[in-house]
Amino acid sequence: MALLLQFNHQNTFAVQELAENVGTSPETLIKVMRPLIDHKLLIASENSAPLTPTSSITVCRDYNRKRILINCLKSIAPMGQNPTTERNIHMQALDTAIVRIMEREKQLELDRLIYEVTLEPKHHSRPIFKIKARIEHFLKNKYLELSSGKQVIKLSKI
Repeated sequence: MALLLQFNHQNTFAVQELAENVGTSPETLIKVMRPLIDHKLLIASENSAPLTPTSSITVCRDYNRKRILINCLKSIAPMGQNPTTERNIHMQALDTAIVRIMEREKQLELDRLIYEVTLEPKHHSRPIFKIKARIEHFLKNKYLELSSGKQVIKLSKI
């Protein structure tokens, strides 16, 4: 985001100048800019040549909202490592749904909590055992508490 905001002040930058403005190394900036150039959001002066600190970069002014989202984190991850795997994204979405429901309802029976999570469109087809595993994770880490009768779950006061 900081990279793209630089183009509010000027139309064309050298990679070295952008790196200084953003506060990173030119090598890291080149890795981040590569997907932006590939998706035609940024335009390099020498399209086929590899980027160097003296390369000139311009922003595409005819950008529209129909362009796809670009994940810059994938470009700077070490080889063979993906910082946000699909599994982690699904677990975070489940966690968010559980917390949102529990904040709204304050306390629920276990079956009712599972049912409420499955009602959400993102988790409609999610297997019940995965939802139960995430709830157990919350219980184990004391984010949720079971009542004395082990029927009702409520948010922890942590």
